[in-house]
Formats: sequence, structure tokens, C-alpha cells
Amino acid sequence: MVIGRKRTLTFTMGLMGGSTALIGLLPTDEQAGPLAPAGNSAANRAPRARDGEPSLART
Repeated sequence: MVIGRKRTLTFTMGLMGGSTALIGLLPTDEQAGPLAPAGNSAANRAPRARDGEPSLART
């Protein structure tokens, strides 16, 4: 099945935008306390997991 470049680009941009929006909606350290860094770490690893990349490959 051929998807096409335009549809692939649109899908990829949507995923990147969604990930960025989720990171922006995370609570601050004052609101969530010690759980805030864990949420940030999970949100940053989500796009890498989607690509099939090991979670600690990039720092």
C-alpha cells in the first residue's frame, strides 16, 4: 500500500505537534512535586518508542 509523501509528512507533523502539546500540558514541579520529572521523561520517550528506537539511545 502506497501512502504518499504528503500524507506521511502530515501524519509525522501531527505526531510531533501532539507530543509537543503534551509536554506543554505537564504540571510544574510546584504542582506535581517529584512526579513532574517522571512525566517529562515519559513524554520525551514516547516519540522515540513510536519510532522503535531504544528509550535511552539519545540523551
